[in-house]
Amino acid sequence: QNFVSADRGGHIALRSTGHYPVRAKGAERGDLLMDGSKSANDWQGWWKPSEYPQAYDPPQGYVVSANQQPKDPRVDPRYLGWDWPSPWRAMRINEMLRADSAVTPDAMRRMQTDPVSAQTRFFLPTLIEVAAAGAARDSTLAHAAAMLKEWDGRLIAENRAAVLYEAVLSEMTTRTWDELTTAPTRGGERPRRADTPQNVVLLELMQDPGSPWWDDRSTPDIREHRDDIIRASIAAAWQRLNERLGPPGD
Repeated sequence: QNFVSADRGGHIALRSTGHYPVRAKGAERGDLLMDGSKSANDWQGWWKPSEYPQAYDPPQGYVVSANQQPKDPRVDPRYLGWDWPSPWRAMRINEMLRADSAVTPDAMRRMQTDPVSAQTRFFLPTLIEVAAAGAARDSTLAHAAAMLKEWDGRLIAENRAAVLYEAVLSEMTTRTWDELTTAPTRGGERPRRADTPQNVVLLELMQDPGSPWWDDRSTPDIREHRDDIIRASIAAAWQRLNERLGPPGD
């Protein structure tokens, strides 16, 4: 639980609070099952409050709490949790506050309704690059590349590129994590995804175009790579949106 504060003296602060257990060596990860019959796996105590993630009057002049991971595990590897929301909201809030050192009520209202996602600048260049590379052979990829290239990254419902971008990411999620599905039932129900990693994991995977996670297990004779899945996702998203919403020019 994060608390933020501001006082009349002009001081600001943020602190994660609660009880954080000190775990035994070898049992540091709180998201794993350990043998409860062994006292060696017992908690050893609690973190001191001075060790909690916190900031007091930071040099940047503001604090941000948007459910993001509150500390960098590369700096402090002690276990604090694992299922953190994606960092995009916190990143965008930081961008806007850095750009405006004298925030007014009107500026704050604009920030509260800001339609820009920090996520787009990480995914969009690769989507455009892959679509453009196949544009000469596929008119759908050509149209998609042109539409995404002109997009300003604002996630507005009426914006065709924004709708396409979200549909492409949805298709990529389904096609990339096809291994993480439940087994078919006797009643013939379609397999469901048992779990879906956050899109920050998908982003990290995009740096490894040859990873076996890109392979589509429904085509055992073909080994797909990242760009194959991206092209297939763009084509499927384009077709789905055409069927649902009509051609983009209409």
